[in-house]
Parts: sequence; structure tokens; C-alpha cells
Amino acid sequence: QTNLGNVLAHLGKESAATLAYEKAMQADPDYAEAFFNFGILMEGSGQPEKAIVALNKALEKDPHHVLALHGLGNAFKTLSRLEEAKAAFQAALKIDPSLSMARTNLAAVLHEIGDFKGATEESQRAIKINPDLYEAQYNLGTALQELGRHDEAITAYEQVLIRQPKHAAAAMNIAYGLQQMGRLDAASTAFEKAIAIAPSFAKAYVNLADLRLQQGDPLAALAVCDGLIMIACLRIKVSSRQLAIPTSLRLMQHWERMLLPTRHSTMRLRAMLRALGSILVNYWRNRRVRSPIWKS
Repeated sequence: QTNLGNVLAHLGKESAATLAYEKAMQADPDYAEAFFNFGILMEGSGQPEKAIVALNKALEKDPHHVLALHGLGNAFKTLSRLEEAKAAFQAALKIDPSLSMARTNLAAVLHEIGDFKGATEESQRAIKINPDLYEAQYNLGTALQELGRHDEAITAYEQVLIRQPKHAAAAMNIAYGLQQMGRLDAASTAFEKAIAIAPSFAKAYVNLADLRLQQGDPLAALAVCDGLIMIACLRIKVSSRQLAIPTSLRLMQHWERMLLPTRHSTMRLRAMLRALGSILVNYWRNRRVRSPIWKS
């Protein structure tokens, strides 16, 4: 039944796989692998609470089940129970120090906790084990960026792009690092690369508009807003011909919801949004868009 469950899970038949695992657990309550596989299925299907129960049962039967510990860490991380996630990943690594994905996920947890030095060290250890693990390279970049080591962070993000050329977030973070180092022309090119990779990547447009303002070119910032406005219109299902000042409030609220839950500084993003608000007012004035508030 466990093997059948694995096949069904691989085929994406979650309900049938769940039934097969439940039968396997009932048939042999001491078989750790059945509880482990069921826990991984629950974790992957967005049910971390059920995953934790099943994986803990697997660990009761086999305390050295390293992958159950790793899955437990992922489930705790999903629930933002970060200290428990950290402990689970560390326990997995105590059993198998070569488990690169556990080091990568531990680094991500340490980053969320605010231990950027620890996140850097764990990412570096993961890369030493598996240099092609782009997630570890990306985590290394984000930790180094938080430490203000932008040149090293850029190198890490470049390694990500070698392995994943369509990784838009890595491309944008390279641009951000260049911007922080004062290399504005290079940052501009890098932001444009991120947008080329993912044309609907709203945060890249926001950062590029912010860069254009930093360069003292508000007209160029307006041009960037063309793309940003179209993305926002598509996301809130508003035609660009129907744009009006009330709509601008909806757009700004939408961007705020979309952008603020990020790893970037909330204050910095709010400042960018305020700057974009001023740009958009001029945008609509210059285009003479009809507005129920501004009568012509």
C-alpha cells in the first residue's frame, strides 16, 4: 500500500494516495515509512499541521529518519514556527551533515529569524556540498545583501543565473546591489534584464522607477510607469482607458498589498510608493485622462 501511495502521489492523485497511505498505516502501525510518506504528501498539499502529526509518528518509530526531520522542518517553516523549524533542520544535519537541502532550508530559517551571519555560513556549507544548488546560492546572496556585502551578494546571484537563467528575483537583486554601490547605469541595465525575464514582475518596475528618480530623470520614471500601470490594470481588471483618480487609489492599495510583505525594508517600499503616487498624478495630468474629480 505504501508503494501504491507513492505511485499515486507521483501521478498527482492526492485523494487516492491518501487512502493508500491510510491503509498502509492501519495495516502496520509500526512502519515509519508509511507515516513519513503520508506526512510529505500532507506538507506538499498545504496541510502542514497534518504533516507534523504524521512525521512525528514516523520519528517515534524511527528517531533517526533524517528525511522525516527535514520534512518536519519544512512544515514548521510553513507555519512560521521558526525556532522549531531550526531545531528540526539541525537535528537532521546532526544525523547527516551532507544533506545540502537541509542546510539550505536552515539558512532560509536563520535569515527569517534575523541571523544573517548564520544564514551566510549555512548557505556556504550547502554550496560546498553541492555547488549546483541554486537555492543555496540565492540564500547566500540574500544574507550577504542584508549584511551590506553587495559585491559578494552579486557574485552569488550571478551563480544563480548561470544555473537558472530565468530567475528574475536574482536578476533584480543584482540590480539592487549595483544601485546600492552607486553603479546606477549598470543597475539600470540589470533591472531591465529582470523585467525582460519576467515582464509582469511589478517590483522590478517599482525599483527601476525609483532608480530613474535617483538619476534625476522623472520622464524616464514615467515611462517605466507605463509598464507598471498595465500590470496593475491587468491584476485588478481595469482598462487603461478607464483610469481615473479613484482608480489610482485602488492601484496604490493593490501595489501596497503586493509589495510590502517582502524581505525589503517596509519604509523604503513605502517611500517608493509615495514617489510613484506623485509620478502617477503627473502621468494622468499629462495624458489628460478624464476624471470624475478633475473636471476639464
